[in-house]
Amino acid sequence: MPFEPPLIQGPEPSLPITATSAAAILTHQETHRQWKDSKKKYNQYKATQAALRTSITSNVDAQFVNSLSDSTTKYLLVDPMTIIKHLQTNYGEVSQEDLAENEALMNSPWDHTTPVETLFAREAFQDLR
Repeated sequence: MPFEPPLIQGPEPSLPITATSAAAILTHQETHRQWKDSKKKYNQYKATQAALRTSITSNVDAQFVNSLSDSTTKYLLVDPMTIIKHLQTNYGEVSQEDLAENEALMNSPWDHTTPVETLFAREAFQDLR
């Protein structure tokens, strides 16, 4: 069963001025409770989306996701799943061979007679592969 995001809630339900019976008041209280619960779920969903979006865009080099960015809103209107699908579609998945090759390079000794920038460049190059 696919995930269904919570819907945005309308204005807070109000108790009609003419409602005087206990049944009408209880019905309103239940409607209000459901509205508050739905609003809380929606706000939590939006906060989680924002946190995921920030986490992804902060940890992925901009060159890989810039095509999704808007000059005004940046990534605000981009769903996190859209970013993940974009990355998978355009940059593929990492194979076991890629991981083994990267690990071997990272574990290889660094020649300390060379500038430290060569080590950083090697690591940066491997990150891009």
